[in-house]
Amino acid sequence: MTTRITVSVNGNYKIPVKQGASDPVWVSGRGHAGPNAVDFFPHYHGDGTVFVIGPEEPDDGVVT
Repeated sequence: MTTRITVSVNGNYKIPVKQGASDPVWVSGRGHAGPNAVDFFPHYHGDGTVFVIGPEEPDDGVVT
């Protein structure tokens, strides 16, 4: 069995998604007419993958 995780962000907000020990991937709604949805997959049931999602913060367009 696989698991698919979808993170969706609206408007001028962004949210970090951290998978295991990797650096976070930022998902932003800035510049999208509707929600920006990003899929993180495949992850297999029982593989021990841990996701940390958030916290959401304003996206002012400045890349840090």
